[in-house]
Amino acid sequence: MKSKQFLCDLGLLYDVLEEISELSLQLQLRSMTLPRADQLMKRSIRVISSMAENLGTHHQEAVTAAEAGIFRGLQVFNNPKLTSINSGQFLTSLTRSMSDRLFSSVTLAVGESPQTDSNHKIQLEMSYDALLRHLDILNRDKFPDFPPPRYGEAEILALCAKFNLDERSSINGFRDYLENPKVRPSSLLPLMRTCDTLACSSSECERGFSLLNLILTPLRNQLLIENVACLMFVNLNGPPVNIWNAIPYVKTWMISGHRSATDKRAKVCKKDSTDKDEKESLWKLF
Repeated sequence: MKSKQFLCDLGLLYDVLEEISELSLQLQLRSMTLPRADQLMKRSIRVISSMAENLGTHHQEAVTAAEAGIFRGLQVFNNPKLTSINSGQFLTSLTRSMSDRLFSSVTLAVGESPQTDSNHKIQLEMSYDALLRHLDILNRDKFPDFPPPRYGEAEILALCAKFNLDERSSINGFRDYLENPKVRPSSLLPLMRTCDTLACSSSECERGFSLLNLILTPLRNQLLIENVACLMFVNLNGPPVNIWNAIPYVKTWMISGHRSATDKRAKVCKKDSTDKDEKESLWKLF
């Protein structure tokens, strides 16, 4: 036996968690860019906010089942001891929390007054909105059919100043890109790569910590920091084993004086017979 209140609340939470889960998976993509992440965040906020009036799939199913008094063969009843979630208040609070965690948000620092924090937040939001507009100028899908002279040059200059890149080269590259959007000019690649690699989530950092835990285990804790860093770099950025050419590295290893296991000049491991003599009598009991 289930309560109608619990069933309806469960349907609402299911829809909300499904939307947030999809957003989280999208933000974890390595190809995710800052403008795209901002777009996805704001879109999810709008979708979740709309669930107050337009019920989600599972919430609607739960409400229908509660009105019918049966859900998938089980009877549901009213439980006066339970209080339903105020869906409007819950969704409003959730969307407000998501908005506060956008990239333009800022938390109150210790010792700062609310008024100072508010002014600081407004400045950061204005700076962030300007950065998004500047990044959006590189989106070839939004190029006008007949761009005016010097279109987008102010934005390119602002980005070059922000990332300390060559302005003249980037301007010339952008002009070539504007005329032929199908080809990325080499002179514009430094700016485009810099914009594409702006971190929009901590997923890459979390992948590094997970890999560190796999490499540095309680049974393998004598590795130097330099060696751990090299192993992590190869694991994260190295090619698959089936396409990796190990011959140059083997030659370098041999030239440096190391020997292979089959080399006659390699040191032969001496077997210690002490342990065998001490335990031979014990082995006979098995």
